[in-house]
Amino acid sequence: MIYSNGPDAIRFLTDKDAWMIPGKTNPYTTRLHKSYDAEIEQIFEDCREGRVLIAYLDDITWRWYLPLASEIESVGDLPVLSRLQDGVVYGTR
Repeated sequence: MIYSNGPDAIRFLTDKDAWMIPGKTNPYTTRLHKSYDAEIEQIFEDCREGRVLIAYLDDITWRWYLPLASEIESVGDLPVLSRLQDGVVYGTR
């Protein structure tokens, strides 16, 4: 399973299914996503244990409600599988 801030781009480029990283807020109402902490921590745990990958694309800046790459790096303590020119993939082989 792949989580990303650009699941549409991941699907287009790789023909693999990808899911959106949970947003910190609802982009339509700007209300806080109450279960964000639990959801993102579960994804981080799954990533550290090799069950999911997280692909963060640097050039997707219009999804302001998602966590920043710096937040993912500082909070997630995630293994870096690959640093790319335009992003990073977290996970294990």
